[in-house]
Amino acid sequence: MIRSFRKLMLAASLVMIVALGTTRSAQAQVATFASIFQQDISATPFTFTNNGPTSASFTVSTPIFFAPSALYRSSAQFVAPSFPGSGAIAATLTINISTNTVANLSGGNIDQPMGNPTGTLSIVSTTQYDGLDRLLDASFNGNMSGPAGGNSAGFTSTTPVNTTIFTSDFVYFNNAAQRSFSLSFTNVQPALSIIDSFMSSWTASGTGVFSADIQQIPEPTTLALVGFVGLTGFAIHRRRKAKLAKAEAEKAATEVAPA
Repeated sequence: MIRSFRKLMLAASLVMIVALGTTRSAQAQVATFASIFQQDISATPFTFTNNGPTSASFTVSTPIFFAPSALYRSSAQFVAPSFPGSGAIAATLTINISTNTVANLSGGNIDQPMGNPTGTLSIVSTTQYDGLDRLLDASFNGNMSGPAGGNSAGFTSTTPVNTTIFTSDFVYFNNAAQRSFSLSFTNVQPALSIIDSFMSSWTASGTGVFSADIQQIPEPTTLALVGFVGLTGFAIHRRRKAKLAKAEAEKAATEVAPA
């Protein structure tokens, strides 16, 4: 019995090591895991609003294409087998973030801190895959910047300087590693300036890239197997303890019985 129990627990340990090892070793370093671009490249949905003299905000809600990396795809297919193996994914990008921190002009460049304390970003697939559709969610702050008088701008959020927290229905993000994303804006209209201490209002077209250490989520069947083996081992362990306790009680009763 003891040998059987040890063998079963060894099997459970091996299954758990394989499952957790798949999760932890799937990606050992930070890399770009997705990029986004507008479905209508001529549209200017990205909107910065100067609410002067006390605040400013940045918003967008627009149809995009989400282009995941090969690692993101393979990881996603562990939890959603119908997740596409190729091609960009139609989705909706939504961003909301505001600030009450004033902008500054340095070397001809306008820097506008964003987030008090954080904003939100979501990328939701138009199509559900095995009931899942949250391609990416983020809680973040960062910096908007661009040349004064220019018609381009960019936004960056990166740890550890900023708060950048990613979640997804399809992949797991290693929060101990660096996480970042950047958005690039073109056709910024009107040209950038500072009004009432904040960056002036504008609209633009945009694209973006996202990077992090992403890891596979173990398949539900693997997790179920780990749970089954663990519970079975626990049950055998309980029965063994009960049997030993019964034997010890019978032995004690025999020893104290009168001759």
